[in-house]
Amino acid sequence: MAVDPISWTIFRLATGFCVAGLYLVVESWLNGRTGNEERGSVLSAYFFVNLGGVAIGQQFLQFADPRSFELFMIASLLVSMAILPVGVTLTEAPSPTRTSSFKIRSLFGVSPFALIGAACAGIANGAFWGLAPSYGVLVGAQPAEIATTLTVTVLGGAALQLPLGRLSDLFDRRSVMAAANAALAFVCLMIAASEPEIGALGLTIAFLFGGLLLTQYSLCVAHANDRLLPAERVSASGQLVLLYSAGAALGPLGAAAAMNCPTLDQYAL
Repeated sequence: MAVDPISWTIFRLATGFCVAGLYLVVESWLNGRTGNEERGSVLSAYFFVNLGGVAIGQQFLQFADPRSFELFMIASLLVSMAILPVGVTLTEAPSPTRTSSFKIRSLFGVSPFALIGAACAGIANGAFWGLAPSYGVLVGAQPAEIATTLTVTVLGGAALQLPLGRLSDLFDRRSVMAAANAALAFVCLMIAASEPEIGALGLTIAFLFGGLLLTQYSLCVAHANDRLLPAERVSASGQLVLLYSAGAALGPLGAAAAMNCPTLDQYAL
């Protein structure tokens, strides 16, 4: 209700702090309850549910004017309702364990692949979440078209979570991540070479892009936890969330600068 850059900055910082805390608790809980042979599948199921909710949330853009306060009120109500399942569940939390301090340097020694991967996933995801709607506006898309494209993209991320997670349990996680990143690079080249459109081809590319992009972080988390002791997982999860969040904060800045660069056509003109 307070539309002001200063207040929005404060509120966004508070939101980011709370969401990072939620991710830290949930991911360390899941990692504490699963073994290496099923960790990829369990984390993929968690992100499948997470992204499924995000995909539904994109459609809210069609329910009210994004410039009004109604959508923000709906989001507030949904966040408040999220405490209900936790309050009524009979599942016990993992037994508290003595945690050890785990620095980024230690995490790099244990799993440099996961550390760098989490940071890069944050940069790419931050650029997508921060600027995809703005790009839609720039190319003249309507709110319904933007919501549909974002929904399909997130559904792709949800759909590929389970198969990629299962593959990472059966084969070396680094090989699965490398193959997924190579495929993602190819899809990005297709996006760069094609005209922006909300047709069958555009939505198919969006589905593949989301499926390959939004699965990267979960694979990095699974790979890191394979090599950690139980006492190290909470602190290491915090470091991974920190790296991902730092990347997500930088991603929109770099992407915005790239969007403002002159194109080859403009140079030709």
